Amino acid sequence: MKIDRLKKPEIENVEAKVIELLEALGFDTKDTDLKDTCRRIARMYVDELLVGHYNEPPRMTFFPRNGYGKIVLLKDIAVRSLCSHHMLPFFGRAHIAYIPNERIIGISKLARLTQYYAKRLQIQENLTEQIAAHLNRELAPKGVIVLVEATHMCMQLRGAREHDTEMVTLSYFGEFANEKLREEFMSLIRKKR
Repeated sequence: MKIDRLKKPEIENVEAKVIELLEALGFDTKDTDLKDTCRRIARMYVDELLVGHYNEPPRMTFFPRNGYGKIVLLKDIAVRSLCSHHMLPFFGRAHIAYIPNERIIGISKLARLTQYYAKRLQIQENLTEQIAAHLNRELAPKGVIVLVEATHMCMQLRGAREHDTEMVTLSYFGEFANEKLREEFMSLIRKKR
């Protein structure tokens, strides 16, 4: 899977477009309450919220498996992203598991990879698939599974105005095609501490 990256825009160009948008909506961008707001918005999108479009993916650190061949799970990884349909946030958590083949991955890399893909303008389904496909390609495990649970602001602030909904997406490769393994994964992520 090719990772599409965009050319990082100049803050000044984005700021000019934010000014244009706010003025089209009827706001006076020279008002003291909006002082520097357009620049902050431009920086926020370019340097924080959408940085996953402009940067290389995090480097993966691998270690020899040394005998362990069962499920490796990292659960409750924070997810904060922007939906491409309305540019409103969705947030929640990701749970990632894999079954090692020849090597294991540094555990922090699972969180960093999730954060990298979350910092994009996208839909949750794609986020889930991107994480799973990247791990499947780079780690080459016997199996990988990713589940993302998220609350979408577009559901709360507009349209349906549902406040207690959560969207769940699942992607898996390899041995996780086996229903019993998926059930074991689900049992592990639901287990309380």
